[in-house]
Amino acid sequence: MDNSTITTISIRNFKGIEDLQLNAKKLNAIIGKCGSGKSSLLDAIRFALTGKAGKEVIRKGCREASVVLRFSDNSTIERIRRTSENISKCNGKSSTKRSLDEFLTARNMNPCWIESLCSVDWFAGLSSKDLNNFFMTILPLRAKAETVVELVAQLDKDLTEKKEKYLMEEILKKQEIFSFNDLANGYNTAYTVRQELKRKYNEMLPRCTFNETVPAKTREDIEKELNNISQVEAAEKEYSKRLKEYASSKKQHDLAIKRLDEMKKELDTYSSCKKPKEETKTQAEADRKLFQVHIKRTNEYIGTINSTLDLLKRTLDNLDKPICPISEKLICTTDKSQLKEELLSLIQKNENALASNKEFLAKCEDQVRKRDDIISNYQKEVYRYEQKTTLENNISKFIVPEILPEPQKVEKAHLEAKKKELLDLLSILSRYEKVQQNKKELAKIKDKYDLAQFAVKVLDSKIGIPTLILQRTLRFFEKKCNEKASLLREGFQIHFLSDNGITIQVSPGKGKPFVDMKEVSTGEFVCVAYILMTMIGEATKCHLFLIDNLDRLDTEYLNALLSLLEEDKKIEQVFLGGVDHADVERTLNDKSFQIIHM
Repeated sequence: MDNSTITTISIRNFKGIEDLQLNAKKLNAIIGKCGSGKSSLLDAIRFALTGKAGKEVIRKGCREASVVLRFSDNSTIERIRRTSENISKCNGKSSTKRSLDEFLTARNMNPCWIESLCSVDWFAGLSSKDLNNFFMTILPLRAKAETVVELVAQLDKDLTEKKEKYLMEEILKKQEIFSFNDLANGYNTAYTVRQELKRKYNEMLPRCTFNETVPAKTREDIEKELNNISQVEAAEKEYSKRLKEYASSKKQHDLAIKRLDEMKKELDTYSSCKKPKEETKTQAEADRKLFQVHIKRTNEYIGTINSTLDLLKRTLDNLDKPICPISEKLICTTDKSQLKEELLSLIQKNENALASNKEFLAKCEDQVRKRDDIISNYQKEVYRYEQKTTLENNISKFIVPEILPEPQKVEKAHLEAKKKELLDLLSILSRYEKVQQNKKELAKIKDKYDLAQFAVKVLDSKIGIPTLILQRTLRFFEKKCNEKASLLREGFQIHFLSDNGITIQVSPGKGKPFVDMKEVSTGEFVCVAYILMTMIGEATKCHLFLIDNLDRLDTEYLNALLSLLEEDKKIEQVFLGGVDHADVERTLNDKSFQIIHM
């Protein structure tokens, strides 16, 4: 058993059905009185498979209607219709519509075509354009590359090798076999290219207009004259440059002469300056060092004398006191006059020595200052001598720059107006040449546009190759349909017209004229729908059919239809519906259908 076979159907609150569960078999016939719910049952199955149903299917007084289908592999799908939304479930879990569609597609129940197998009335609601698009979707429409070229030649009597190469290589990408999708992709590519070329053409067209007077002179003549002017201007520029260089060199020469004179005058101020003797500085530094030694020693002597004097004077002061000079605890009664004279004598000698040392110290310090002056004067003389030497060296090396030759005068030609005139002519000529170039480019764009337009035309699904391929395929499809139709009734024929869409015509029997499918009787329409369903099943590999209105078939048609359904080994499952007329029920009882009474 195929995994697309429905085993159980559970329906709640769908139209007139409150709660219904039934087991499905391969061949199922649902019969009952008018209004008993047989059509509601088929509609419920259709809703579960397609997801299409309005809010009117919800049973009065209920919030929602639901249908659950269980398949032979025990997987389930559920559709729930609420007032404002549809809810989908797969295997008991919430699912998006897309996911559920993918689940059904895996069972050859693609939403693109399953609806055509679920309702006889579906065919009645299609326009010729809808039928055309539908058959393009389901039929195995393929063509070899040579067939495509052959069909293109039928569509374009002026087919050239260039057009053929453009179509097959640039648009259809050198394939060997083409499906409708390939041709549709090619059409989209060609359409996009054409639109882009049209945009470029419209952009380029205004650039191909030239309203100015074309110069009589050639570009070569104009450029030659401009070159001559450029040479004159270059000569004028060169003269101006050399004149500036000449003036600059003269100025530099004069400045150099002035600077040289200044240096010579400055050198004259050093005429008496001679190189000082270094021995003078050396001797002065040695003497200065010696005197500094004397100063140090003398300061030490002076310090010693001052200490001695301080002691002698304190001792002298103490002589007038009855205190022993040896110890303050002793009372001294000795005559101190002789000692006092000796102390006074010693004080005088130390003061004389102090004065003598201070005088010597002053002389030493004076000698140090004199040596500092000698050293300072020596350094100044050295600096002046170095200045003199530097000046002498600079003067000896000083180079007075030469004055450049004065350039030969070049008179200004005043060619600005002529140059502007020539440049204007050259600009006009450039614009003219650009327009000519644009025209060539426009011609190329136009040529490419014509090729793209050709590709769009021959790949158009309404009038191009797809339609021709569809016509060829429909002839084969028609043949297969009529093989099946002949089993229903002798002379029963179906014919497909594919001008401006697809129209289906039917001849209900031998010798009867062809009429539009929608104009035949309800029973005959059911037979046509069955034949189309079987052929669609062949194309899509989906062999699940829902057929209503069995009671509209006469006994001959009904018996033939039921026999065909029984004998067709490819059929996976069928659900038939009809009013339980005695002849319908009697005919069904003779067949292997499960009869479900509503």
